[in-house]
Amino acid sequence: MRLAAAFLRMIVGAALLLAVAAKFAEPMALDGIVQRGPALLAARIEAHGVVPPAISPSVAILVIVLEVVIGLALLFSSSRAPVIAGIGILTVFSTYLALVYHHQRDVDCGCFGTISAGSAVDGLVRNAIMTGALIPALLANTNKRG
Repeated sequence: MRLAAAFLRMIVGAALLLAVAAKFAEPMALDGIVQRGPALLAARIEAHGVVPPAISPSVAILVIVLEVVIGLALLFSSSRAPVIAGIGILTVFSTYLALVYHHQRDVDCGCFGTISAGSAVDGLVRNAIMTGALIPALLANTNKRG
């Protein structure tokens, strides 16, 4: 059980790091401006209409930093804290995607940059799978303090 739980948490950590890499991988033209990384994510966040435009760049940077930190922690730490943080961030991302879906229905979530376009619903399903993958790690570490 512990080996499977560790493997699943590493997959989720790698997925979070892949999401960051994908945001930087290919530039994309939005509103006639070629963007990548935080600027691309900020433009997508702004286009979703859920977060005020003035804070979209800050939110984009925060998302990328959290994905990197939590992704690395899931890969290299065996404590519960990264698992709890992973479940927490995926819950926040899912809440955001539910709001995006409510406002705009079928719009690209931007979760994996340009390498994997997907709707808000696709993002919700992916987040549910990743959250479910972290549950065994949470249960396997019930006796550990993180």
